Amino acid sequence: MSSPKVWLITGASRGFGRRWTEAALARGDKVAATARDLKSLEILQQQYGDALLPLALDITDHDKVVRTVNQAHQHFGRLDVILSVARPRSRTLGRFSGALWRPDSSGRARRHR
Repeated sequence: MSSPKVWLITGASRGFGRRWTEAALARGDKVAATARDLKSLEILQQQYGDALLPLALDITDHDKVVRTVNQAHQHFGRLDVILSVARPRSRTLGRFSGALWRPDSSGRARRHR
């Protein structure tokens, strides 16, 4: 078996995000899971304990996205996979900017233009 991965998954409360979160945890990986409402992640937290880091996130707030990525990285020490399946409540409000940031020399997320 390959070594466990560390994931950051947006939209982990339901749908594809929830399924990817459950699958990663079930295979022994660690997941920083984002949701608008952290109550939706309570059952997974009880089941998987420290392997799950639940984080509140509204993906339309770019600064919060960067802070959340940095928080997940600092908590687990690395991020191997970033999966963004969350959608903003309003499709006109913007999108997750995962493709717009890159790690700097310290490994922290910085906006890439």
